[in-house]
Amino acid sequence: MQYGKNLRSKRIVTGIALFMAVFSLVGCAGREAETPSPTPTALVAAKEREEIRIDFPFYDSEEYELTLAKLPDVPEEYELMLYDGKGEVLQQIPCGKLTEPIRFSFDGIAYGTWNNLEIFPAGLLFIWKDGRFLPEAIEIPEYEEARGTAMLTVTEDKEVLERRIYLLNETEGRTEMARSATLQRDTGRLTLRDHLEGQNLFEGIVRLDGDGNPVNQEYFDLLLWNNLSFLGDWQEDPRMDVWISEEFPEEQTREQGISSFEDVQNYVFGNDGHAAEYESMQAFLEAFGLWGSEPFFQYFDPYGNLQLELYGDASAENVCGIAYTYRFNSQLEKVVYMKGFTVCEIPEAIWETPDLFVTKTVDGRDGSEWVEDYEESIEYTDQGRPDYFISTGKIDDWSIEDQQQRMVEINYIYREDGTLYCRDYDHNGQVFGTTLQTCDSYYDEQERIVFETGYITHGHVEYYYIYEEGDTGSKPAYILYIDHNLNYAIPSMVKLL
Repeated sequence: MQYGKNLRSKRIVTGIALFMAVFSLVGCAGREAETPSPTPTALVAAKEREEIRIDFPFYDSEEYELTLAKLPDVPEEYELMLYDGKGEVLQQIPCGKLTEPIRFSFDGIAYGTWNNLEIFPAGLLFIWKDGRFLPEAIEIPEYEEARGTAMLTVTEDKEVLERRIYLLNETEGRTEMARSATLQRDTGRLTLRDHLEGQNLFEGIVRLDGDGNPVNQEYFDLLLWNNLSFLGDWQEDPRMDVWISEEFPEEQTREQGISSFEDVQNYVFGNDGHAAEYESMQAFLEAFGLWGSEPFFQYFDPYGNLQLELYGDASAENVCGIAYTYRFNSQLEKVVYMKGFTVCEIPEAIWETPDLFVTKTVDGRDGSEWVEDYEESIEYTDQGRPDYFISTGKIDDWSIEDQQQRMVEINYIYREDGTLYCRDYDHNGQVFGTTLQTCDSYYDEQERIVFETGYITHGHVEYYYIYEEGDTGSKPAYILYIDHNLNYAIPSMVKLL
């Protein structure tokens, strides 16, 4: 098993190369498929024409066969032929004229299904749903890499390198250009633009390597790919689900038994409070006497969107918060969703300055006591700072053919000025559990931690590090933890000493 910075399981997804097949011709003169009568002329002719067998990864229990057949009278035109296990035709879908050599890919670009067929160079996407292909193909670009519904194209010459990300808009039957990175190689000027937001994410002169590519490609890739929207039928809803925190009296005994969402939070997770709903942000803040006041803290994501704001008085342990989520719908309209919460208890905690380059797990382990043949490997940047770390080992009864398995993997991403921007962490869930199995930590220009987000089985969690205004020190004044649990943002907050 290979490991390396460009082979990390968390980031790398396949593009056209995955399951790519240069077609092999299969003669169909001997096919004994019985076709229903009456049948279209093309069906009868299918027995006497060439067909390209497609090794489509059917995951259904039913047996299928898929081919691409030439039309008998127009050899440059093709159609998909879907057969059942007995050789009977289930579907016959026109594909129009196709240029050879024809290539296939099966990258699961459509949301919610891995069974998609892409035909190149024509750029046709056929979506598999409920045991059949949707009959209308969607035109897509000939991409080099796919991540979910996002497709990356690359065009270049001596003067310009153009990278574009297109999103599948399944509702409208097309793709949309979401982001682009344009590099002028003669000057080194890079412009990275978010076309849905209508703003540049980066613009400036960057360092180039001997091939005319950015030296710090990893940083710009993160800006280009991170937080891409899924284009769906999103509709804005002014109502807010709110978690109202409450203090649990020490003398009160928690009752056993779970019959509601609140019970789960109280008895399982220790979150004292209850769920509520308000018709609007104004109604929520008015209920706590804070409408019209200014927030004492705001956090904006790298794309300029307000992600979190806090109202009230933290020193008085009286805080109302709003967490924002943004999506673009199929009409390319930005839709915002809000979750509210309150904090009524802010205990004190001792701040320990974190080691930016610690290579242990989030709970301080490394896996050496759990596995055999434990090994560590670390790469460094040209400036001598950690760039990529991985530890591996053999797990009894888990490792396949005694292969080394990944224990901890950490990728460090730096800005152009060399300051740490993001620490991308991943650990083996079999060994260390799934809580915070992945965690991305973000740092400001002073390399102070400002935000973290990590995986948890029921959603994701976030940590906000709140510094006093004007304070340039490395110790935050507060840390706010938010557990995004179903439709609720459930908080916990501490004051740091």
